[in-house]
Amino acid sequence: MANQKEIRRVALVQPFQVTSEGYEKEIVKRRGQTTEVPLGLAYISAFLKMHGYEVKIFDANMMAVKGITLGRFLRLEEAEDELFASIEEFNPDVLGVSCLFHYIYRTAHRIVGRAKSKNRKIITVMGGAYPTVSTEIALRDENVDFVILGEGERPFLNLLEALNGRFNFNELRAVAYRASGGWPVIKRGHVLLDSLDDIPLPDRSDFALEDYYKYGRHLMHKFEIYEGGEFRIATLTATRGCVFDCSFCIDRILWQRGLRTRSPESILNEMEFLKAEYGINCFAFNDDNLLIKKSFASQLLQGMIDRRLNIRWTTGGMSVSGLDENLIKLAVLSGCLIFNIAIESASPETLAKIRKPVKLDEALRVANRIKKQGAYLMGLFMLGFPEETEEQFFETIRFGKSLECDWTLYSCLTPFPGSDVYDEVSRNGMLPLDVQAD
Repeated sequence: MANQKEIRRVALVQPFQVTSEGYEKEIVKRRGQTTEVPLGLAYISAFLKMHGYEVKIFDANMMAVKGITLGRFLRLEEAEDELFASIEEFNPDVLGVSCLFHYIYRTAHRIVGRAKSKNRKIITVMGGAYPTVSTEIALRDENVDFVILGEGERPFLNLLEALNGRFNFNELRAVAYRASGGWPVIKRGHVLLDSLDDIPLPDRSDFALEDYYKYGRHLMHKFEIYEGGEFRIATLTATRGCVFDCSFCIDRILWQRGLRTRSPESILNEMEFLKAEYGINCFAFNDDNLLIKKSFASQLLQGMIDRRLNIRWTTGGMSVSGLDENLIKLAVLSGCLIFNIAIESASPETLAKIRKPVKLDEALRVANRIKKQGAYLMGLFMLGFPEETEEQFFETIRFGKSLECDWTLYSCLTPFPGSDVYDEVSRNGMLPLDVQAD
């Protein structure tokens, strides 16, 4: 299926991070809207550029947030007009849209639809968690030509090469599209990088990094009051995947089972580069479980100390099973500001059912160790699991209070398509009819 015209230019878009109702302008103006560099697109850009393609990334979310803050935009449509003026100036052959979350799927499809309305010949590609696990729904939109499933770098490159006649189209994997009769063709399977060090550092050339902490919000901003001074925040990724198999998670669909790590040296080099080039003094790892592989974690943390980075950092949910006393001390010495420990439930029955490898006595010990080291602590819990009783519900809340964390976050369960929990609630008729129809 070679394309008649050679494909060279690829536009990658992070859509507006809102529902179809748009942004709350007053919240945006008070730095209340989350903004984060789309690292997934930055990695894909670096990988495609390494293979000779011309790539430009458009962060529609940052464009809107900055425009609203500065008073240039009053309506979402105005931000969309500016986005497409910029895309048209670049004149891409392919438009790739990232849709990481189901709640923004409408804005992602709207961008694809508008692109096709302006240029029917443009090839549209959608990737991210939403189209990976809800592939048939994404392909109902006739404006979506292809879907990339899971890790995007190599499948995206293979697709472009196939369209250019340099890769056998029938051998594509981790790609979906519609056949000539309109029926979806979904080629499952993972096409993973041999090593996470196979790609250069994420391509941040299209971003003004200072905009992300100047106009938007990040969890770390709350600590400026306690720590003093301005946090110049950058996000980065050290690992992909997870060693666990929790029933509510879709990690194994996105990354396959297991944890892959970058070399500690490459991560430390990236941190040094961002600090020297952009004055970054605070790093937010967006990994699912940064510290679970102790040998890797120890090398990384000791490297931060040995290189005298003198920075602050945090990461997403941490498993209590990976946090022994020595690792906690090392994390604090390297600059860890807050430990986000993922416990989910205080019911042993619920923990067993959702396959969450947490023991409550261990969670209590870990919390006490963290507080002893003087670091901030956030406890992460989830409520509303199927078959959870009222007593188990309040048992979790009581246990969260007993840990005396600096912050405790209780989230409502979201049954993501593709997860075991989703299958369970679907079988039992616990989803709204419109969701079941999707």
